[in-house]
Amino acid sequence: MRQIHRIAPLPLLVATAAALPAVASADRAPIRSERVELRTAVVRSSLVPKSVRNGRFKLVRPRISTRGRWALSTITPVDAGARKLDAVLGLFQSRGSRWRLVEVGTALVGCGKLIVPRDVRRDLGIRCSA
Repeated sequence: MRQIHRIAPLPLLVATAAALPAVASADRAPIRSERVELRTAVVRSSLVPKSVRNGRFKLVRPRISTRGRWALSTITPVDAGARKLDAVLGLFQSRGSRWRLVEVGTALVGCGKLIVPRDVRRDLGIRCSA
């Protein structure tokens, strides 16, 4: 009689899980019209200096969450004159038909007073310290 050897399912499962990426991010790049709306939100905001509101900035790697109407981007001032301005993270929220810049900072953006849903934070890669 022939013996049938079984492959242990646990090692096979562990090997398969190790081959998968650790975190799957579902955020996406903005389409052209959304990028324009995000720029407009920065220009309209009182959260950034006047030189930035005058349009002297770049949006670096803007990302739109697929888990809600939220976006995150680095706002980098350019041609700021004599003052050297640091880049900041900008958190945007779409309310109705318009994007608004709701928070800026260099750290813990989306982790303070503003309540950002956990799945949106995970989607956009926002990490809050405990």
